[in-house]
Amino acid sequence: MLRYVKMLKEALKEIEQREGISEYRARVMVAGSIGDRSDLIEIIEDLGRVVVTDALCTGTRWFMNKVKENGDPFENIARRYYQHNPYPRMIGEYERKRKMILELAKKYDVDGVIFQRIAFCDYHAADSVLLAKELEDEGIPAIVLERVFADRCREVQNESSGVPRNDRKVGVFFMCASR
Repeated sequence: MLRYVKMLKEALKEIEQREGISEYRARVMVAGSIGDRSDLIEIIEDLGRVVVTDALCTGTRWFMNKVKENGDPFENIARRYYQHNPYPRMIGEYERKRKMILELAKKYDVDGVIFQRIAFCDYHAADSVLLAKELEDEGIPAIVLERVFADRCREVQNESSGVPRNDRKVGVFFMCASR
């Protein structure tokens, strides 16, 4: 464990010494389903945008609202696990989700939000459209992209000889970049 802490400290030092990104067309937040596609960020940034924050299932939300250190540690861990930033599957929590995403958008001064969701993820299918509309009402442009799960990309690449495509027949954006 200490080896990883040391590596993290070294990485942070290196990152702090880097020159910041100064040439970009827009500051973007990526939100939605799990972040199983690291190349999504690369694609966005290759198009002249810079991703400044996220609201992905497996992203920033996992590091927000830390476990309280005073009191019963087991209760605190359980409370944090069940009460941290809500997912779309949590009924009755839409207002908290909306508030969290709006706060992140304002805190990081985003110019727009890209909601990406895995095809057939019904929870995000409803939430992402509603949240995009809410952001638009607040003056923050938003778009919803539907994509395939990362494992499906290998199948799609094999079927299409590695060429990324947008299959309009089924309305799914196949974001499978060849490397």
